[in-house]
Amino acid sequence: VVYMAGLLGSSRSDLTVPWQKVLLNQAHDIMGGDHIDEVFTDAIDNYKQSKSVVDSYAYHHLSTLTNQIDTSGVGTPIVVFNQLSWRRSDVVEVTVGNSDPAIREFDLQDPDAKNIPFQMAAERCDDGSIRNAKITFIADDVPPLGYTTYRLIPSDNPTKIETQVSSNHA
Repeated sequence: VVYMAGLLGSSRSDLTVPWQKVLLNQAHDIMGGDHIDEVFTDAIDNYKQSKSVVDSYAYHHLSTLTNQIDTSGVGTPIVVFNQLSWRRSDVVEVTVGNSDPAIREFDLQDPDAKNIPFQMAAERCDDGSIRNAKITFIADDVPPLGYTTYRLIPSDNPTKIETQVSSNHA
């Protein structure tokens, strides 16, 4: 993420201190069980601090990246990043909030505006509108070190995509 954000002009953040804390805890003798509790507490605290710093950097750089992406258009954009150096298809799960009382169903579209299958677990208001929805789908063929933008589109008549489940069990 830091690398991709750097390509867009974001400054590279210094991750030296959290990395050094992680490396400090990699010594094999820390897990030998022959230390006092404070040693293990310090190791856990160092990991927590390092994770907090790295999570903050990742959030900042993902924000830098998403601010560069044109997400204008109908519906809610869902930007899927691939941090690997090869094309990737994988399961994506995202929670989307909604405040429009008219929205009761969605379609999910790929970058070519083609409806794709997805699962939705929705928390609904008393009137049947969607308050929050957990959307799960397969992001197909996301480019290496890149992203793909999907769109969650409100729909009065959502596309039903038939799927079949089979079992080879006797």
